[in-house]
Amino acid sequence: MTFKQCAQAYIAAHQADWRNLKHASQWPSTLDAYVYPVFGALPVQAIDTELVMKALHPIWQQKPETASRVRGRIELILDWAKTAGYREGENPARWRGHLQNLLAKPSAAAKAARKASGRGEHHAALPYAEIGAFMAALRQQPGVAARALEFTILTAARTGEVIRSSMGGDQPGRPGLDSSRRTDEGGQGASGAAVSGGDGDCRVHGGDPRR
Repeated sequence: MTFKQCAQAYIAAHQADWRNLKHASQWPSTLDAYVYPVFGALPVQAIDTELVMKALHPIWQQKPETASRVRGRIELILDWAKTAGYREGENPARWRGHLQNLLAKPSAAAKAARKASGRGEHHAALPYAEIGAFMAALRQQPGVAARALEFTILTAARTGEVIRSSMGGDQPGRPGLDSSRRTDEGGQGASGAAVSGGDGDCRVHGGDPRR
């Protein structure tokens, strides 16, 4: 039995369990793209760590999520082949105690991929001395997005809380953004932070300094 034959037999035996059609279609497509060209035609007994690495290494940094799933699929197919009597020995695609010694953690690989593509990086912090001018300019901007940002800055509220508030502020128990528009006159924000000052001179008292 070749690896590809074992993979096809594994998919046929388990696809009834896969309710997600996208998940079911990804199995053969990812194997076609990344695994079969490397060792699909080889006897399943011949698959070793070197061959598994040859399939995974090119995509481990560039496509870490896909690569991690491909590794798991190879492992499952090889486990099936062993149970079915087509191979013996340890599974060369297993992660713990084996491939983890040769490859970066999937989470680290994903972080490196985001950094390489410029995604997921934090914006530089605004210097404290410039916050007054920024707030004054922000108040001149129309729209709920500007009010939401102002509300977030003045109250140290979490972004998710502000988004939910802007979408349902008129509902009981859910503060709207209108309450934030006058917090510079001595009001109190949603997170319990009292704010004083005017003309862009904003001082926040209380609240959670860790936010």
